[in-house]
Amino acid sequence: MLYRISQLISSKVDPGDILQEYKTTRFPGNFYNMKIGTAYSDLELKLDVMSVLSLCTDREMQDKSDRGCSMGVDTGSQLHVVLLEDVGGSRKQHLAYVGICNDFEELDALIRRFKVDRCVIDGLPEQHATRKFALRHRGKVYLSYFNDNQRGAPKWSHIERKVESNRTESLDSSRAAIREKLVSLPRRSPLMEIFAKHMSANAKKLEEDPDTGAKKYRYIRAGGPDHFSLAFTYAWLASQDYSNSRGIFLYYRREAERLGRPWQ
Repeated sequence: MLYRISQLISSKVDPGDILQEYKTTRFPGNFYNMKIGTAYSDLELKLDVMSVLSLCTDREMQDKSDRGCSMGVDTGSQLHVVLLEDVGGSRKQHLAYVGICNDFEELDALIRRFKVDRCVIDGLPEQHATRKFALRHRGKVYLSYFNDNQRGAPKWSHIERKVESNRTESLDSSRAAIREKLVSLPRRSPLMEIFAKHMSANAKKLEEDPDTGAKKYRYIRAGGPDHFSLAFTYAWLASQDYSNSRGIFLYYRREAERLGRPWQ
């Protein structure tokens, strides 16, 4: 990896010249990389904390659900979990639960309490544990693998219990869900503030291939942890899966609700 030293600490560069260039540059990416020595990200291409918190309602965080929920899990030293509850209508979801688990048995309990019908969990690095988890919940749990060469809709493999998607497109989709107010959040609390900070930790950065000159965006960490951001991305991915029998199930349930008929 190439590290650049900031010219701000150089005795041979006038700080006034750097300030003037900061005010006039047409290429902020090059300025930050070459002059300041830090990675540049366009802050207009990231969520901000207050935009996320503006989606908070007066509802308390739930500890169970009678509806089929979608679950997203980011793995690591702890398991960060987001659960989305379908509220009917076009794609809209309510964030029913956000929390941290210490082992997979706690995830088992959440699947039961929230009647989870689709869970997407980070396939790496805990491959052995996540595969065992998926086997315990056949047809519900799918391991997520990002493929930078993939374009378009995520590819669900119900046989291999996995879903492949383009990382940038997946994060684009989950950011759009927040911006388009397709998600409502529980009452504002310290935990929801942490969630909002994680959601704002990812920023989109334009990168150029030094060999081909090809440019493409990718998400980078712009400060602070992003575990709930990834868990939300997985949960949103799960909630938008209408393939296989799940799509038929969701269609008839929503039609029943639209017509005011009971759904069992």
